[in-house]
Amino acid sequence: MIETPDGTQVSVRTADGEVVLCFEDDSTGFDPRRAHGRIVDLAERAQAWDGTFEVGCGPVGTDTILALRAPPSG
Repeated sequence: MIETPDGTQVSVRTADGEVVLCFEDDSTGFDPRRAHGRIVDLAERAQAWDGTFEVGCGPVGTDTILALRAPPSG
């Protein structure tokens, strides 16, 4: 795991035969139903790699978690 100066934590790991890229920060959060821009780009990229993209948020005003899961290329 790497933590950036602004508090964002980035990790890459393997789990259940997939590569998992995860970003977590302590920002103010957002409503995932209103996702746009680069978040939508990540979701489309995960789908192209036969993977999934998840956006997790606590109540508005708390952490945001983005997780991209995809099978390793081979």
